[in-house]
Amino acid sequence: MIIDYDQKYFNQCLAIGRRMHTESRFARFNYSEEHIARLLNSNKCCVLLNVVEEEVRGFFVGVVTSQWFGPDLVGQDLGMYIDPEYRGGTTAMRFVKRFEQYCKQRGCRDIVLGSSAEIATETARRLYTGLGYKECGFIAHKEL
Repeated sequence: MIIDYDQKYFNQCLAIGRRMHTESRFARFNYSEEHIARLLNSNKCCVLLNVVEEEVRGFFVGVVTSQWFGPDLVGQDLGMYIDPEYRGGTTAMRFVKRFEQYCKQRGCRDIVLGSSAEIATETARRLYTGLGYKECGFIAHKEL
């Protein structure tokens, strides 16, 4: 079941966040439980959980922000992760659909989703394009 973040799942969220961190290209960066706690409890974020039998099996975090050149609102994902043993179902699609609803309710004109963690990138690409998203631009990074 996809639900809005509930504080009772805080410790499980920290644990699944750590699993994403470890699996991703971001593993070389610090992982801060305090930072995650602020994010989870922020009213500026959309935090969705996939919970089955009281177990968090995945999460989605997104924000609504204005474009840098004007006040129009855009939804953007910060991260989505599903534990490997639960991938391949409809969870990711349901996360995106719920985030779309969240963005519509807040007056967004656009939603930008990406995959920069280098986890299941091609699967994410197929999901997003299958849901009607168009590829635009690219993401590049350089280690410093």
